[in-house]
Amino acid sequence: MKLRLGALTFTLKNSYLRGDIYYFQRPIPRDLQHHYGKKTVKINLKTSDVGQAAHMIDALNKRYEEEWRMLRADPESSLKATRKHAQAFLASWGIVPGAERDETTEMAVQLFHDHLEKKRTTHADGDEQVYREASGAEYLTAVESTAAQMVAGTLEDSLSDALELYISHYKKRDDEKFTGFSRAAFKTLTDVIGDKPIAKTAREDARKYVDHQLSKGLKTGTVRRRIRPTERHVERSPERCPTAHEGLPTARRLLRGFGLRSPTYFSANS
Repeated sequence: MKLRLGALTFTLKNSYLRGDIYYFQRPIPRDLQHHYGKKTVKINLKTSDVGQAAHMIDALNKRYEEEWRMLRADPESSLKATRKHAQAFLASWGIVPGAERDETTEMAVQLFHDHLEKKRTTHADGDEQVYREASGAEYLTAVESTAAQMVAGTLEDSLSDALELYISHYKKRDDEKFTGFSRAAFKTLTDVIGDKPIAKTAREDARKYVDHQLSKGLKTGTVRRRIRPTERHVERSPERCPTAHEGLPTARRLLRGFGLRSPTYFSANS
């Protein structure tokens, strides 16, 4: 959409005006349309301010581009990709994790459970003991297993969940320099130990991370500076949004287990 401000004319892509309210509109790539059941994303931005609309459109473009990248990735290439595929898989059943359930949703959930039950029965092949003792990992794909946890509300929070929650509630969340540095610092951690559930992080992960950084020739002071943002994100996530994130362990528990604050570890390995 072309806009004119005084003598200046510029284009605000992926948008249109209805009355004096801006809307975001962007075509969904053809190969991904089956995940959404539609060809276009349309969102009411609920603002008539062009500057605010431009900022929101930029954020939405980044969000959908990342979402589409995850949907095109191998479902098992990363925890993030698995979860995105699981969300899309549930959407195909008419289920939105965390949404309020009505009669239609309950029916969709029951059909989804029937699907899982059929896979378990097929896996057992008539053997009652195999049926009773079978774990989901034996007969479900990673996407199906993650989707089942989403429906049950038992999916564990990951390191990247802590990062995104922290950023979303931090006063500098709109500062690209801050968010970029935060994600880059966190990536040095997840690239080494993986984007694992927080509850499953351990001292061995800290050793692996620190050893990897030191082996690259980094000074202990540099490694400490990289660690601080990761500590801060996990530490503040529960306190900033305790109701939405009750599942996150406290920072003290995580960091004690993770071992990132121990000066003796650095001195012993310098």
